[in-house]
Amino acid sequence: MSDFKRENRYIVIKRSDLEGAVSDLPIKYQKKVWDQLGQVVSMPNKHRQNTGKSPLECVIVEHDWPEYDYVWKAIKHRMETGECLFEQQQARIAKLEHKVEKYEATLFAAGAMGQSPCFKCGYNGPGYYQPGQHPCAAQHHAAIQLQEAE
Repeated sequence: MSDFKRENRYIVIKRSDLEGAVSDLPIKYQKKVWDQLGQVVSMPNKHRQNTGKSPLECVIVEHDWPEYDYVWKAIKHRMETGECLFEQQQARIAKLEHKVEKYEATLFAAGAMGQSPCFKCGYNGPGYYQPGQHPCAAQHHAAIQLQEAE
C-alpha cells in the first residue's frame, strides 16, 4: 500500500463555535447569515444525492480528546495494511480474556479463594463466602462441588 499522509479533506465547523460567532454579529445580520449558511450546507448534500451517494456521516475527534492520537494511528494502520487495528486488538483482547478465565478457574480449583482478600476481585468484607455478598463466592463453591464430585 502507499505511504500514509494526513490530508485536509473536510470542512468542519463546530456548532457551538458557529453559534457563538454568529451571535457576535449585529442582530440585523444574523438571520441572513443563517439563511446563507443553510443554502451552502445543503449544496453538498444535494450533490451527493444527485450522484447516487448516501448522506455523508462522520466521526469527529478533537485534538484534546485522549482518543485523538489512537484514531490517527488506527487510520494510518488501515491505510498502510488494509487491516482494521481495532478488530485486531479486539481479537487479541478476547484471547487474553479467555486465558484469564482459564487461570481463574485453575486458581478457584486450587482453593486460592480460601484466604481473603479474594485473588480475583480483592473483596475482603463481610459475607466473604456468601454469593449474595461476594459474587466470586459462587465460583468458589462451584469449584469445591466439582472437586467433591470427582
